[in-house]
Amino acid sequence: VKDRNSIICKKIEHSIENIEIKNNFPFEVSFGEYRFTFSRKSDVNTKYIPRTKRTVWLKYDTLKFPLTLRIWKAGDKLQPFGMKGSKKVSDILTDQKVSPTKKRVYPVLVSGNTIIWIPGINISQECAINELTRDVIEISF
Repeated sequence: VKDRNSIICKKIEHSIENIEIKNNFPFEVSFGEYRFTFSRKSDVNTKYIPRTKRTVWLKYDTLKFPLTLRIWKAGDKLQPFGMKGSKKVSDILTDQKVSPTKKRVYPVLVSGNTIIWIPGINISQECAINELTRDVIEISF
């Protein structure tokens, strides 16, 4: 695979299975090279939630269980936080300069039929927390 200015020879992993996340927390799972930890927190003061690229906080009452952790597919879209329209996941990954080798197996989190999180990159406007949110799912990877 050509990766910008280099040629990389690497075995491509294609056998990563979709993982269902039921409403049963805490929950830990490995997905490809990533390890995810899910936990539910109630009565949270969202003013004091730490903001990091490795942890996301999603509004619990907007989620449709079971959630699905899977590799993104061609045509997948996300309505990024702070944006009115949607954007293709492939374009988001390219904009974030995710290498072609990682891009092929990059995970997304799905609620119902809606992509709600691209780990380390963006969440959906639909499940973003605000100052009134008290019940959240915390996901770290």
